[in-house]
Amino acid sequence: MTGKTRRHASAYNSRDAVIDVEKQPFRPKHHRQHSHSSFDSDSGDDSVTSSAASYQPMLDSPARRRPRPVTGFYRVPNRIMRRLCFGLFIALVLFILTLFRFTIRSSVTQVPLEVPKTTPKPPQWESFPFLKRYHGDNPDVMGLGGDAEANATGLQARDEALPISSLAFDPYPNYTSPEYIAKYGEKRECFLDEKETMRIPLVHSYPGVPRGFPEAVMGSNEEIGIRDDVCFDRFGRLGPYGLGYSVRKGGIGAGLEGHREGAEHVWDEYPPVDFRKVDWAAAQNRCLVANGHRFKDLPQPRSNRFLSMPIGARDSNDKPHEAAPVDPELPQAGTGRLPRTAVIIRTWHDFHYTPEDILYLRSLISELSLLSGGEYTIHFLVHVKDENLQIWSDDETYERVLKDALPEEFRGMGTLWSERQMSLLYSGLEET
Repeated sequence: MTGKTRRHASAYNSRDAVIDVEKQPFRPKHHRQHSHSSFDSDSGDDSVTSSAASYQPMLDSPARRRPRPVTGFYRVPNRIMRRLCFGLFIALVLFILTLFRFTIRSSVTQVPLEVPKTTPKPPQWESFPFLKRYHGDNPDVMGLGGDAEANATGLQARDEALPISSLAFDPYPNYTSPEYIAKYGEKRECFLDEKETMRIPLVHSYPGVPRGFPEAVMGSNEEIGIRDDVCFDRFGRLGPYGLGYSVRKGGIGAGLEGHREGAEHVWDEYPPVDFRKVDWAAAQNRCLVANGHRFKDLPQPRSNRFLSMPIGARDSNDKPHEAAPVDPELPQAGTGRLPRTAVIIRTWHDFHYTPEDILYLRSLISELSLLSGGEYTIHFLVHVKDENLQIWSDDETYERVLKDALPEEFRGMGTLWSERQMSLLYSGLEET
């Protein structure tokens, strides 16, 4: 029995040599006491070792394992951390307030710095040579001379100064000459009103040009028929059309102050015109009727059957429209007939006409149409850009848009058109 016990003890001792005691979980004391009591018959250290080894299971369960302690940094409790953060925030606020307090109380004086002053460069346009006499005053108006030596050197020769007095500018042919009347017939005067009492004052010019007036940059005025021996001022050029007198008198209200030398001389022959009562369309038509004998006969108007699509054909026995009443005093007709020219002014339906625009439109109609005896006709071609305006739906819409598109004195001289209309008429053309 003793031999068997020793053999078992040697087996247990061999197991103890393999198992590390320090790595085994902690066991309560009563287990040891129980192990001692269960093996009272055994003696010595062999009995204790064999008892402990027999109690140890073959595979230790995870529940009995003791986790190894993990070493790391010390974590400050949350309460202490909150107090530290709050104290740091209070310290920062107090520091900022202290700096702000010192800034307010301290008197800061700026140290003057001596910075060298740099002269700014002049604008680029000031470096160009100053053109002194392009728009000169009347006292320097000089006549053109014929000094060949001066002309050869490129200098404009001038004669002695002429009297400062403007003259009526008349660039038209001599309508009263027997040669003109025999060829084209008698030219009748055109008026602004139906009673033939309202005439337009003529444009006034000065003989000669201001001293130092530059030559043409390109080409020659003489080759294209432009006179370069006369000049105009603002009142002589635009005074007949409303510049220089108030709106209550029919002008535009500009040019009432400042330099007005020579302004009243424009209206010496004819008084200023009240353009509030002028109907330019009617004036053009009356001028054409009065001078119809000078021009070629117009063909009969032809209806566009592709657009109107009438039912049947017009009877040749239909009476034509009644012609305008003929003056009993028939004017003298000439052997030749003059052609007529239409001047088309393209505009749009919401264009804003300024007083300056109206001045030049008045001069265009007066000088081309009325003073020439109807050789030219001024017409407005109004572009309707708003496609939502149904100008082709009814006549009322068309007339309303056309009425609002032109100033009152130019009404009756326009025609509306739109891009949609052009796309219908010229549907085969590609867009460019």
